[in-house]
Amino acid sequence: MGGSTPKQFTSLGRAPVLVHTLRALEVSSVEAIFVVVPPGRVRWCRQKLIRPYGFLKVRAVLAGGASRGESVRRGVERVPSKFDFLLIHDGARPLVTSSLIEQVIAAAKEAGAALSAVPEVDTVKAGTRGGWVHRTLRRDRLWRAQTPQAFRASLFREALRRASREGYDGTDDSSLAERAGYRVRVVEGDPNNIKITTPMDLALAGLLLRGKKS
Repeated sequence: MGGSTPKQFTSLGRAPVLVHTLRALEVSSVEAIFVVVPPGRVRWCRQKLIRPYGFLKVRAVLAGGASRGESVRRGVERVPSKFDFLLIHDGARPLVTSSLIEQVIAAAKEAGAALSAVPEVDTVKAGTRGGWVHRTLRRDRLWRAQTPQAFRASLFREALRRASREGYDGTDDSSLAERAGYRVRVVEGDPNNIKITTPMDLALAGLLLRGKKS
């Protein structure tokens, strides 16, 4: 995104990106929310976002790590053992719907692990390091992973331990479960559930948000 403000704290409409995300979780069946933010932003997040916007389900705001995987690990460590399922969602996906959250939770309760994903619409090429096409992948079997992703807590904690032992830090959480030998159910996601990564993403999210309210 550029600039000094982390993307999840950037303004989107009348509220920061993270506020929109938390609103969807707040009205879902999720019982407790643990927010993981960049180190140095914990107090700011509590005072400027959690308290002013009145999020009742937020149990803690935690400092993340140097990587996404480490941040997830720190968040999971703070979740009490009484919770049987974990749902992980990117703070920078502010257009997630409570309906999608519930679908992923239901799938995880049935299968043990589930993620939201959207079908790939482009033709995807596997290439070589020299810049040549190696092969064309079958589009009908390709999905673009999103969050939320949900897991039986015992399953995901075991996947985290194995990943830590092997020095693996995946780009998404379901890859840890896959690597540990667990099957992951795919729930068809929402194309509007975009992740804010660039200024163009933020502009698009603004347009989608205004369309949602109109």
